Amino acid sequence: MMVITEQGCIPCSREFSTLVAKHLDDPKVLFWVSARGTEIDISDFKSHPGRVVWDYDNDLQRSGLLDGSGAILFKNGHVDTIIPLDARDLESTLVYVRGLLNAPQDSTPSN
Repeated sequence: MMVITEQGCIPCSREFSTLVAKHLDDPKVLFWVSARGTEIDISDFKSHPGRVVWDYDNDLQRSGLLDGSGAILFKNGHVDTIIPLDARDLESTLVYVRGLLNAPQDSTPSN
């Protein structure tokens, strides 16, 4: 699950959003968007409503799983890995997430 918010590092969220939006047609990825579009362009996500959960009440943030944008990976229906965005680690995080998104479906650790 790719999470797009306007919390935390906005430039990081913009880069992450641009990266993951390229996979909106990928059936193995769900997008959780709480961004309203004031800081991040969410037009691509609006054009794929079936692939996006809109969280304008910030329920995910209140759950404590992830404060800002990032990825939540699942294994066997349970949260396996949480990957938050951090400006100090942004490039390596984007490379890792890009690898996950581009991996063949049967070898991807997330569902």
